[in-house]
Amino acid sequence: MKISTIFLISLSILIPSGLFTFFIKGTRSIQETNFTLQINQPLELQNKSKVLLSDESIKKLNDVINQTNSIPNEERLLIIFEREREHYILLISLITIILTIMSIYFIFTRFVEKEEYEELKIITKNMRVNYENILNDIKFNLIVQEVIIKTDLYNKTLTLIDDETMKVVNNREDFEKYIFDQYNELFKEIAIYTSNTNFKKIYAPTFNYMNAIMRYGFAKKFLSKEERNIDKSIFFKTQIHHIKIIFGNKKYLEFRNYIKSGLPNFNFPN
Repeated sequence: MKISTIFLISLSILIPSGLFTFFIKGTRSIQETNFTLQINQPLELQNKSKVLLSDESIKKLNDVINQTNSIPNEERLLIIFEREREHYILLISLITIILTIMSIYFIFTRFVEKEEYEELKIITKNMRVNYENILNDIKFNLIVQEVIIKTDLYNKTLTLIDDETMKVVNNREDFEKYIFDQYNELFKEIAIYTSNTNFKKIYAPTFNYMNAIMRYGFAKKFLSKEERNIDKSIFFKTQIHHIKIIFGNKKYLEFRNYIKSGLPNFNFPN
């Protein structure tokens, strides 16, 4: 429990108690009358001795009795009212203290609920962020796996069929159209994941994918023998151009440096 809350609860108890004391002690309309009896000899209750009062004490007692008897009826009623007023003040003060404590308790409970709500909101936000990160990782890994699967299909030199025309790809023009349509379809959402810390996982599969396409083109004789020289291959340069657009300049440089670190003798075309 916070110190401020404890202070408020203590204050809420002390203030009504202080007000009650003030009303009891400071607002009496009739003061109490006290008198002292002077006994001439010690009391011996066992021997049942008689109690002897001094003349002075008896005189004072008579004065008090006479004074009391001389009080008008209105003032006697006022004394009764004074006693009842004290009872009502006590009752109201106790009720005030109880209600104040209950109010402070519910206010404090509300503050605790608000703090718990804020903590829950932060936890929920963090969970949502973590969930989105996990979901993005899964989607990114699916793209990587799709690239690997496509690479394996090109290595098997299977027959390609254009999805739009439903015709077999049997010349270079259809081959280029098929390949670059597939680039756009395969990598269309890759830009979303460029900030992913694991983005470099796609560099090696992409390079293998490009080489598999080149081997497939040579196997099907869609590409000429001169294009085996990467520097002179227009088709390979076109693939590089697509990768630049898909990855962006910054990620393309990372991709290039990543491949160069494993294949230092490989020269990317300008």
